Amino acid sequence: MENKLQQLTEKLYNEGLSKGKFEAEHLVQHAHHQAEKIIEDAKKQAIEIIEKAEKSAIEAKRNAEAEIDLASRQTIARVKQTVENLIVAKTIEAPVAKAFDDAAFVKDLIQIVIKNMQKTDDLTVILPANKETELLNMVQNSMQNAFGQGVDVKFERNIKSGFRISTGNGGYQLTFTDTDFAELFKTHIRSKLVELLFGKQ
Repeated sequence: MENKLQQLTEKLYNEGLSKGKFEAEHLVQHAHHQAEKIIEDAKKQAIEIIEKAEKSAIEAKRNAEAEIDLASRQTIARVKQTVENLIVAKTIEAPVAKAFDDAAFVKDLIQIVIKNMQKTDDLTVILPANKETELLNMVQNSMQNAFGQGVDVKFERNIKSGFRISTGNGGYQLTFTDTDFAELFKTHIRSKLVELLFGKQ
């Protein structure tokens, strides 16, 4: 009896031990599978993070290159415009302004303009007030000699250079200043100047 009891005890012990080992192995395998899954998920996340970072870096690089390209084109355009303006100022504005300081040139220009205008009863030539002493006799005498009494000469402070011609009876006015002529010349010379300086655009 005692022997059977010992056998039964050993059998229960062995079964319990075997069952415990099985469960332990099962737990170890489960833990092993869980660990592999965690590592696999971590690897996937790491790959996704790296891919996202690479895409962001490429996008940032593309944006930076576009900004640099735009800024460089704008800077080049501004430099070209500045160079163009400086050359135009030297080659057109200064000589034209100097020409309009010459009383004889202004007088000749007035005569040319009046000769080419349609005949009208009254014309008024308005000149800069700061040139009155210099221009009054010269212009008035030459106008009266060339066109008779139909041309009146006046001086105004708001005209700084050149002259203005107005027709009688509230007609039209024509303004001829150094700025007007400079702008006229600029429109004709600018395209050729740009081509000369920077080649065909």
